[in-house]
Amino acid sequence: MSKKVIAILLMSALAFSLACGCKNNDTESTSSTASKTESSLSSNTESSKQNESKTESSKQSESSIDKDYEEMMSRVNKLSSKLTYDQVYEIMGEPDGRTGSGVDYAYYKFGKYTVEIIDFNYSVIIHNNETGETTKIY
Repeated sequence: MSKKVIAILLMSALAFSLACGCKNNDTESTSSTASKTESSLSSNTESSKQNESKTESSKQSESSIDKDYEEMMSRVNKLSSKLTYDQVYEIMGEPDGRTGSGVDYAYYKFGKYTVEIIDFNYSVIIHNNETGETTKIY
């Protein structure tokens, strides 16, 4: 619900509770109800602000992940098994890590993703470090 809808509903509840309170000539009860309604309104407004803040933070996190993924895929889509290692190096840049004796493993990190290039462009594999999923490109 939007803030305006919540505010309208709470103000309607306040007006209704005031109208009911006046009927019984119980002003103490009415002021107590109004106070509770105002407290509820400020609590809901604060809650809405917190939810918006969490949503914004979540969107920023997702956009950061999307940027990492887009950057990775923009490079990986240029790769092919017919390229020389120098051409791969030109596209991917300096690896973030390298292991192997005999077979070379180069690692490129993009946020939650790691691109693994095996044996100087023999094979390319994408790893999602959060889910454990792997995708073999070639």
